[in-house]
Amino acid sequence: MLTLLLKHAHYRVLEAVDGQQALEVARSEHPDLIIADVLLPAMDGYQLVRKLRADPDLSGTRVVFYTALFNEREAVDLAREIGVIRILAKPTEPEKILECVAEVLKGAAAQPLPAKPPTFEEKHLQLLVDKLVGQVKASQQSEELCRLLIIGVKDYAIFMLDAEGRVVIWNEGAQRINGWTAEEIVGQHFSRFFTSEDIAAGHPQHELEIASDQGHFEEEGWRLRKGGERFWADITITALYDDLGRLRGFAKITRDVTERKRQEDERRKFLTEQQVLTEELTATNEELAAQAEELTVQKEELEKLNQNLQSQRKLLETANDDLESFSYSVSHDLRTPIRAIKGFSKMLMEEHAARLDSEGLRLLRVVVDNTKIMEELIDDLLALSRLGRQDVKKTVINLAVMAEQVFEKLKTKEPKRDLRLNVSDLPPCWCDRSLLYQVMENLLANAAKFTRSKKNAIIEVEGKTEGSENIYYVKDNGVGFNEDYIGNLFQPFQRLHRREEYEGTGVGLSIVKRIVQKHGGRVWAEGKVNDGATFYFALPVNGV
Repeated sequence: MLTLLLKHAHYRVLEAVDGQQALEVARSEHPDLIIADVLLPAMDGYQLVRKLRADPDLSGTRVVFYTALFNEREAVDLAREIGVIRILAKPTEPEKILECVAEVLKGAAAQPLPAKPPTFEEKHLQLLVDKLVGQVKASQQSEELCRLLIIGVKDYAIFMLDAEGRVVIWNEGAQRINGWTAEEIVGQHFSRFFTSEDIAAGHPQHELEIASDQGHFEEEGWRLRKGGERFWADITITALYDDLGRLRGFAKITRDVTERKRQEDERRKFLTEQQVLTEELTATNEELAAQAEELTVQKEELEKLNQNLQSQRKLLETANDDLESFSYSVSHDLRTPIRAIKGFSKMLMEEHAARLDSEGLRLLRVVVDNTKIMEELIDDLLALSRLGRQDVKKTVINLAVMAEQVFEKLKTKEPKRDLRLNVSDLPPCWCDRSLLYQVMENLLANAAKFTRSKKNAIIEVEGKTEGSENIYYVKDNGVGFNEDYIGNLFQPFQRLHRREEYEGTGVGLSIVKRIVQKHGGRVWAEGKVNDGATFYFALPVNGV
């Protein structure tokens, strides 16, 4: 019954028939807890604990005595002297046994073997002699104690079936859960607890056959109380065999878990509703993203029109500012649904992943991955939108030093790469320090990204003065690009490589272009497929 109780509580249980076998199992399996009787064949419980404490690999093993005989103060004191953590007296209610096991497993491991008490052998021998006389009487009473233990449990329906499935023992918990008294149900076949559908499908006999073949049977399903009321039951059936291996009957434990099932059904309904909401939010997010991209394109068109229609300059600047504010507001507002999707997805992944099948988990990961992509898009879109409202505060900076600072920051993200930077003397740069830092960060990050396939990646930063312009460029020996698509290169959200090959949102070069234009400059690029790329930007000499 102890084994049955612990297995039903989802503990992994290993059994041994005597003290010697228990010691061998302990040496091979290193259990967290050993529950042993004192009276064992081959060696008794005291001797078993002494051997455990003497073994360096097992000295910390927790041991609990579960005994009906060795409960006097002398026996308890001797057990504690050799390192037994707890002594349970038989019979003990199953709830208290499970509480004891949980407490002991949460506690610290046992202390190493204490010094052997001078009187241990004498105490041990005296205990054995004192108990020998009462051993026969105790064994005669054990069957009755077991029966009383089963009958006294109230929180579980525990009853015994004969080999044909008829009830032979019925405890108080079974009466409380199922409704029948012992007088009403003993001798009846246990199929009375099944629904008519399960009886017609042969489930009662099928359960006994599985228990008989495999040793036990476990399931959850609908069962009937007296009067026909249904309840959701957690059921364990264990086959009982005699010493000759003959089937003598079955032990069955039933718990009423109707309330738990109701809560699980409600959680499942909640998850379904949340999935629908997530899909709706995703669709809304995609629509807003499309609108944001459209607004960005419109903004670019307005900027071009502003250059050609100087007479309408003030009017177009006002419209452009309004459009930037609107783009910023829309992008900022997109964060709320994205955070909701991210939060609910995280809850699903962390708390309910076990309830999803493989397809459900795959779809959930798709949501998580696309949420991350959308966050990056929003961040870049916000950065792009902020540029239109940010003032330019020009000062003289050393662009070569800045390039080296950015490069060292990039190298910390990929320390194992053979990534080299060559910087020549560069003309002084009149610019806004924080904005030009973004330019160098985007250009060098792109160069590092698109040279990832090269064993020896080389990035060059050079510059020169031509007329009224200082021209700077960043060159790499990476994968390059097809110049047929160069018109899309500095456009927001335009990519010349697949996302599966190279990460990014396609906004970085748009930011570069926007910053350079705010300084009164221009940008362009050159490249060939598999032969590297060079990105140029020109700024007015002396910032004018």
